[in-house]
Amino acid sequence: MKRILALLLALVMVVALCACGPKDPGTASTPGTETTPSAAPTAEPPADDAREPLDLAAVDALLAEGNYDDACWMLYDYWLGDFYELLTAATAETKNLSLRYAMMAQAEAKLDEQALFTITTNDGNRYGISRIIPHSDTSTTWGLDEYRQGYKIFVDQLLTPDERAELLSAWADADTIQDYYAFVKQWIADKGYTQVTSYTAGQTEGPQTWDGIITSLALDHEYIAPTVSPLLRYDGKNQLQPDMAESYEVSEDGMTYTFHIRKGMQWVDQQGRELGHEVTAHDWVTGARHLADFPSELGYMFEPGYANVKNWLEYQSGECSFDEVGVTAVDDYTLQYTLTADTPYFPTMMGYACFAPLNEEYYTSLGGTFGEGATNGQYGDGPNHIAYCGEFLVDDYTEGSQCHYITNEHYWDYENLNLTEFTYAWYDGTDPLAAYNKVKAGEWNGCNLFANSLEQAKKDIVEGTDKSYFDTYAYIGDADTTARQVNFNLLRQTFANFNDESKMVSPQDPAENAARTRVALNNQDFRLALTFALDRGAYNTPVAGEDMKMNSLNNTFVPGDFVQLTEDVELDMGDGTMQTFPAGTFYAEVVQAQFEFDGFEAQAWDPNGNGGAGSSNSFDGWYKPDAAKARLDAAVTALAAQGVEISAENPIYLDLPYWSTNESYDARANIYKQSLESTLGGLVIVNLIAAETTQDWYGTGYYTNTGAENNYDIYDLSGWLPDYQDPTSYLNCYLPDYSGYLTKSAGIF
Repeated sequence: MKRILALLLALVMVVALCACGPKDPGTASTPGTETTPSAAPTAEPPADDAREPLDLAAVDALLAEGNYDDACWMLYDYWLGDFYELLTAATAETKNLSLRYAMMAQAEAKLDEQALFTITTNDGNRYGISRIIPHSDTSTTWGLDEYRQGYKIFVDQLLTPDERAELLSAWADADTIQDYYAFVKQWIADKGYTQVTSYTAGQTEGPQTWDGIITSLALDHEYIAPTVSPLLRYDGKNQLQPDMAESYEVSEDGMTYTFHIRKGMQWVDQQGRELGHEVTAHDWVTGARHLADFPSELGYMFEPGYANVKNWLEYQSGECSFDEVGVTAVDDYTLQYTLTADTPYFPTMMGYACFAPLNEEYYTSLGGTFGEGATNGQYGDGPNHIAYCGEFLVDDYTEGSQCHYITNEHYWDYENLNLTEFTYAWYDGTDPLAAYNKVKAGEWNGCNLFANSLEQAKKDIVEGTDKSYFDTYAYIGDADTTARQVNFNLLRQTFANFNDESKMVSPQDPAENAARTRVALNNQDFRLALTFALDRGAYNTPVAGEDMKMNSLNNTFVPGDFVQLTEDVELDMGDGTMQTFPAGTFYAEVVQAQFEFDGFEAQAWDPNGNGGAGSSNSFDGWYKPDAAKARLDAAVTALAAQGVEISAENPIYLDLPYWSTNESYDARANIYKQSLESTLGGLVIVNLIAAETTQDWYGTGYYTNTGAENNYDIYDLSGWLPDYQDPTSYLNCYLPDYSGYLTKSAGIF
């Protein structure tokens, strides 16, 4: 799914500490220490691109003629043409996965070198306190299984780091998740603890829709995922297991997947009453047809380069009927997907809502239609206007207050669920201690410890002891697969929020911005100067705290250990120079090798990190003040030739919207401003555009549909989580022609 995540949600939301919060301890660095990376390349900045400079006058002429798409294509071809060519070749490689991964890493290197964004952090490697049993549910972050909740196990006591280590050791030794559950339940009894079958987590917003098949907002899916179950799901051992499908087979050519649907499952309404319709293979066909009729949302997941479903685009362009699309019900209990290419990661996509079933009779009873001009009718208007086949029912939904779930007795594995109810409780997020205080009081089950709550946890003493909450309960989560960024808008068209022109109004004159800022941001050296000038550790401090500021830093877009080569690969690094990468090489090692071959200053991989195993996080491979100044000098010279003077008297102004009423975000925005302005000698000035509400902040970029609606020059609200276990789930975010969801963050498409 186009799963762009508001950074707001990950930073202020209280969670069950298995979903979007701290992960289990493992490879995180020791608290209070920083990994010292190996020496980065010391080469001078690469020579200016041999190509002619981008013809921005031609871009402006296209815009003046109303040809926004053509202007976008001109920018995309110029800045991302090499990346796209490499990614296309890598995507076509489906037989040799090691070669595929190495080629994708090479494509990422070319993407990163263009600096359309600054890589920042992941959402792990932070302190947390929790009552959740670690790994009682999946820790995978692609798909939606982390939100389905039912198999999580909680206890009535906050767990100590030693207790977590004991449990994790048992998890590692267990052959199956059932073996681990048996150990956990005996462990709870031996400790004298009580297993809790309910929990509460915090949310700052409600869903925009309850139609999970077509929405692209992660927040919507957190609410909807518990109500519908997938064909396959990841268990607590992170192994794919049958769910609504009891089994499946793959054809020898890898292009036909046949799923066998469990018999006897029933659709029910919000009150748990049977709707009179059994869950059958036809419901997945209906769900896919509904998705195909709303291509602006999640339909891209079925397209070539993703799931490769046969005739998907042909149906959307009117060239065939839906009966010819590769999603068919062979009979009531046999579902078949026909693909146009071997797609080895296809099963890892099944947890996503775009592959969910939809009961046709219920959908049409609410006015839902199909085909050209399709409409939802009332379907998805609220939790009382959806049909349920998942673990939970929404028992009570009060906007602005809470969303309460109870278990669905008709769910096929109801008797094995570990939770009977849970609640999302709303709060405004302005109090940085609210989550911590609720967890401490036993009202909520766990939270991250950010800068303010971390310091408070060090002061609060556990009753009956002389030790603080921090010393007694705090643990460090693993790095997760979130990729957060600071984005640069190369083609700004909007200077107030598209959905409310009275909000977030820029102090800049649009014509002046286009004449100077746009020209500057379309200079690679200028963007790299901004990227290398950011002290990312300082930037992360208001959120993560001083002693954890380095731990959650990323240095690649795709996590460095997301995939690993299983056989030797020989790769052309450029100009016919071949380099061999042995089996066992991690993704980010290939990115690093390409950086070094290109003479690029950033560092993607630290071979000494993670206890010598190597790592792409927990160090700052991009903060290079000297390189920033050198890049800026090169940009100043090049831009002067284009008629744009940059000096202390005539700096470039860049608008950065931020949430001003939240202490952490206010501090972070000011650190960003100070870091760039001081490193770049006042030649760049960051205009901080204050948003008093999250809605105003979201309106600058999170709620936008195209790059033309983005109201910023710099933007640090969003990030990305993968949709399936393949690097394309990240890299395809930068496809052209409205196909790549993050391409719009650069103002393109």
